[in-house]
Amino acid sequence: MLLALQAFAKSSLFQARSSTLSQNSVKRLIGGGLIALSLGLGGCGFQPLYATKTINGPVSATMAQVQINPGGDEYSRPVAFALEDRMMNQGVRGALYRLDLSSSISIGDVAIEQNTDVTRRNVTLSTSYTLFENESGEKLFSRRARSITAYNRVDSEFTNLITERDAIDRASRQIATTIEQDLA
Repeated sequence: MLLALQAFAKSSLFQARSSTLSQNSVKRLIGGGLIALSLGLGGCGFQPLYATKTINGPVSATMAQVQINPGGDEYSRPVAFALEDRMMNQGVRGALYRLDLSSSISIGDVAIEQNTDVTRRNVTLSTSYTLFENESGEKLFSRRARSITAYNRVDSEFTNLITERDAIDRASRQIATTIEQDLA
């Protein structure tokens, strides 16, 4: 990008049209463009590939002391994994609290064509979660979170399976965010 701007600045077409611009003006123009690009990059949610979260404080320290128990159903595991990622507790030992999860899923047809082909489905993931204090076993609170995501269906069944899994994963991350906010 920078090379393209420099090449344009050196071209005879640019110099013919901008005979009043000095070399400093061109440098300021290029510098301003680079600053605008860098601000736009930060606004799009860019995160370095190998960056780690470094959040310190009493809330994050307490959140790291929550043992997450996904229960026996297959849909609680993605929620538990998303919570562990968000709360930065990877298999904590001697945790002060225990969070029990129980999830259920419902998949419903949304867009049905006249020839009975389903072109869109909703995935509704509901998770009940209860926070216990480990030492006393006292139930601190119990709530339920629900997330609805959707996906399009196409002729390829493989694509439909992948998009359904992705919709379940998105719903799991949304529920993990809700649970984290409730715990904080």
